[in-house]
Amino acid sequence: MKISTITFYRSRNYGAVLQAYALQQALISCGYETAIVDYCRVLNDKKSLKQKIRQMALIALEVVHYKSRLRFKNRFETFLNENVKLTNRYDDYDALVKSPPQSDMYLIGSDQVWNITYRYRPEFFADFAPKNVKVASYAASIGRYDYNQVQLEKFEKGLEKVYPISVRENSAKDFIKEKFNKESLVHLDPVFLLDKEQWSKVADEPQKEEKYILCYALTGSSLMKKAAEKLRKETGYKIVSISPTAVNFINGDYNVFDAGPKQFLSYIKNAEVVLTNSFHGTAFSIIFEKEFYNFTSDFYSSRTTNILQQLDLIDRIAKSLKDVSLEKLDYKNVSIKKRKLIEESYAYLKSLEESI
Repeated sequence: MKISTITFYRSRNYGAVLQAYALQQALISCGYETAIVDYCRVLNDKKSLKQKIRQMALIALEVVHYKSRLRFKNRFETFLNENVKLTNRYDDYDALVKSPPQSDMYLIGSDQVWNITYRYRPEFFADFAPKNVKVASYAASIGRYDYNQVQLEKFEKGLEKVYPISVRENSAKDFIKEKFNKESLVHLDPVFLLDKEQWSKVADEPQKEEKYILCYALTGSSLMKKAAEKLRKETGYKIVSISPTAVNFINGDYNVFDAGPKQFLSYIKNAEVVLTNSFHGTAFSIIFEKEFYNFTSDFYSSRTTNILQQLDLIDRIAKSLKDVSLEKLDYKNVSIKKRKLIEESYAYLKSLEESI
């Protein structure tokens, strides 16, 4: 059976690329032939003055860190070229509609494919799919839920052909039931479908010989900064700060602007402690069984809170400095709960063939 997946994969974002890779590997292990639909949408969105100023500032920082950022981009391209199978490339949506990749099923997910805050993306609802081809989703995330009526109508229309529906968060399941009266299942983000040993084979060699605290921040967090300084004082460990952009939100002893997916995995795997406000930073901390704390803002908390609740790790969300300590995590109970969720996720993927 041939499954074409529809997801984020070309953005230079660690979580996006690694979840796309993980889902592909999981599908292969289930016996499916699979590739990611290689559609690259041309961006022509109008930007506000504030957005233009921010973009100019980012470009200036990219120039400052030019050599590092070039290595960063090349490492992402190399990872995709060497590890991810894609369909033929589509440079415009009309071409995708006229001649979509031949498949028995289009599988949407994972990551925030159903976040339509700024626009409705027809490809992420497989609107291009021929009527005789099945469309399903796996661990699709919505991201936020404050949509207006026009957005909700587009969302509902997009879901018409999707069955079965699998989402990543319980909040997404509740949203779909409340707004559209549709049932859905909750499954793990694809990165959890590969175990610690499998990810260790993907990870690069250790990047630092000395012990360190890893900070991976997608946005600024004064609490994370204070927590890192507190732990450095208590342990003597250096602070390594990884940034997915040219903006460094946490100023560490070592500031890393050039880590590709493999180096990102290595930094987490070999850290003594991980401090992050990223969903996938948290996910890989759990996979590698690290001491970690999450500093996600309330606005984005549902993505991370869901998995932490499922694994009884909700106390790893730091609300104040007193929440951060060197207390060791016992991963025995976490592993038992995680194994059950992984089995449920794989059972769903294996059942897709029966739904054709």
